[in-house]
Amino acid sequence: MTAIKNIKLIAEQASKGASLTEKSNSSKSNKTKNKLVRNVPNRLKEEHKELYDNGYTELSFSKFMIEATAKHLKSFNKKLNR
Repeated sequence: MTAIKNIKLIAEQASKGASLTEKSNSSKSNKTKNKLVRNVPNRLKEEHKELYDNGYTELSFSKFMIEATAKHLKSFNKKLNR
């Protein structure tokens, strides 16, 4: 359950345009967020090449993937709780 909360927090911060250089009180959460935003796996880059061709940067693509993952986890969680 904490993983879902962390993903939601990351998605919220990413959607607000949180800077990678911003410092926060919770360094563990910041380290996780920075790793997720900066490290886009090559496999995902290849699968979603059309997004890069249409102007997505690595940062905006990471935000897109984080938000999509958060939505997926939220719907998955609803199915489990039925």
